[in-house]
Amino acid sequence: MGSWTQLGTLSFPANKFVVLIDNIYNTSFLFNVGIGASGSQKIVASNLFLQQVNSGLTKISFRTFLIQTGTAVWIQLQSSTASATQRISVGYTFEEETSGILTPLGIVSATTSMTPFSTGANAYGAWVSLGTLLIPGRRLKYFAIRDPSSLNTINIGVGASGAQQIILANAPVIVDGQIIEIDLFCPPGEYWIQLNGTEIYASQGAIWIES
Repeated sequence: MGSWTQLGTLSFPANKFVVLIDNIYNTSFLFNVGIGASGSQKIVASNLFLQQVNSGLTKISFRTFLIQTGTAVWIQLQSSTASATQRISVGYTFEEETSGILTPLGIVSATTSMTPFSTGANAYGAWVSLGTLLIPGRRLKYFAIRDPSSLNTINIGVGASGAQQIILANAPVIVDGQIIEIDLFCPPGEYWIQLNGTEIYASQGAIWIES
């Protein structure tokens, strides 16, 4: 990751953040959002993903524990292109419902990418593991790159290999690569993803779970 850049300080207590990114580079990005004093930032959202096919303005929202007035908000970036920059702003608000942890599953930080998998031909491809969730979650975000010429859907499952229980079935994949958010109970365990397409096609995917 690059160096931390301060975006401002909170003028009131907040537990929901909305990140707006104007993607001016044809490249992929990972970014962390942190809070606190310079040199001791605490990450509240890690490895959020912006894919290179995105263009124009992208919105990514997430909830956290309650963060107090006057707290500094920071961001740091990692890119698949050296020294790339972005135009980013962060908004915030307060909601009665709070979360404490945002867990990314399926991010391959070493290559600024997501977990690779393939569709079947008019069928679901093989299950691919995204990683393990240690504590229950209550909201899921998913992201998958698809072939614009095919109508793709995904399944997300949890459990042991060969015994996956589908918790999100036949969910649509959006062609412009936006992150989709769904209120959904997510039990602890190993998480898996599979993609359906009209032809065999290599793709990537990741999920984020709020607990």
